[in-house]
Amino acid sequence: MTMTRKLWNIGLGALFALLLSSAALGMTACRSAAAEATPEHAVAAAVNAVRSFDCGAMADLWGGAMAADPADALAKRICAGVAYEIVSAETDGDEAQVTVILSNTDMGAVTTDLMAALAPRLASSSARGLSDDELSALSDRQLRELLLREGNDRVRRQVCLSLRREDGRWVLCGDNAAAVRAMLGGLSSLDSVRGRLGEQLAALRADLRSAN
Repeated sequence: MTMTRKLWNIGLGALFALLLSSAALGMTACRSAAAEATPEHAVAAAVNAVRSFDCGAMADLWGGAMAADPADALAKRICAGVAYEIVSAETDGDEAQVTVILSNTDMGAVTTDLMAALAPRLASSSARGLSDDELSALSDRQLRELLLREGNDRVRRQVCLSLRREDGRWVLCGDNAAAVRAMLGGLSSLDSVRGRLGEQLAALRADLRSAN
C-alpha cells in the first residue's frame, strides 16, 4: 500500500470517528432538551434535585426554604427520603398545572421519638455538662439513626404545581410551600429542622433540671 493510500485511509477513519462523536453529542443534546420538553419532566427534575441534594438547584428551583449547606449531613439524609408520583398534567399555552404526590418521613413523629430516646441519656450526671454544640451533635447522630429506621410513618400529600414556559423550558412558579412541606415531612424549611430541634432540646433540658 502506498503512503498516499495509507494517509487516505487514516483520514477516512478520523472523519468517521468524528462523525460518530458528533452524532453521540447530538443524541445527548436531544436527551437534555427532552428532559425539559414537558411540564412533567420539569417537575421530576425539580424533585430529583432535592432527592440528590443538589443544593444549588434546590435553592434555585424551590426558593430559600430549600437552601442548604452541602456539608449538612442531616439535611442530606432528610432530602434522600423524598418520594414522588406524578398524577396528571394540564397544559394551556405557556402555562401548566402538574398534580404530584410527594412524601417523606414524618419529621414530627421522628423528633418526638428523638426526644424520648435522648431523655434518659441526658438525665445521667455525665450528660448534664454537655455544651450546646455537643448536645446538638448528639441529637444529630441519634436523629440520623431514626431516619434510617424501617417502618417510619410518612407524610404524604397531593399538591398542584404551577409552571410556565420560559425560553422553551418549563419552570416552577407560584407558591410551592405545600410541596416543600410535603417533601420535608411536615417541616416548612430545612432551616426549621435545626430550629425545631433546638427548641425541643432546650425544653427537654429545662424539664430535666426542674425534675432534679
